Amino acid sequence: METVGPDGPGVSGGWIRKVFRVSDFVEPNDNIRVRFTAADQGAASIIEAGIDVLEVNVIDCAEPEILHGDVNLDGVVNLLDVFPFVEILSNNGFQAEADVNKDGVVNLLDTGPFVDLIAG
Repeated sequence: METVGPDGPGVSGGWIRKVFRVSDFVEPNDNIRVRFTAADQGAASIIEAGIDVLEVNVIDCAEPEILHGDVNLDGVVNLLDVFPFVEILSNNGFQAEADVNKDGVVNLLDTGPFVDLIAG
């Protein structure tokens, strides 16, 4: 990803922050390894290198999974979802979990599939 030296920035030491995006170099996967090498490439000299902090961040921009029918957002579809479903339906509101038939609106067409989920 980067070579430092024998001349240029970073050869005198100090705190130097570097940020790299893995996908700019390789396809991200579960088997990626990080390696640091300090080597004397020329005349004999003292070589020093150190890593004070290594931070790996995973940014996942995937759409969150929606559990249709789980209107109270407790992770299950059950009778506790009935009151919040009716509340949204009565107020012409929208919540993705209440859009059980997945047509982009919460209306009476969602009631049949909702009852099927509760009964199922």
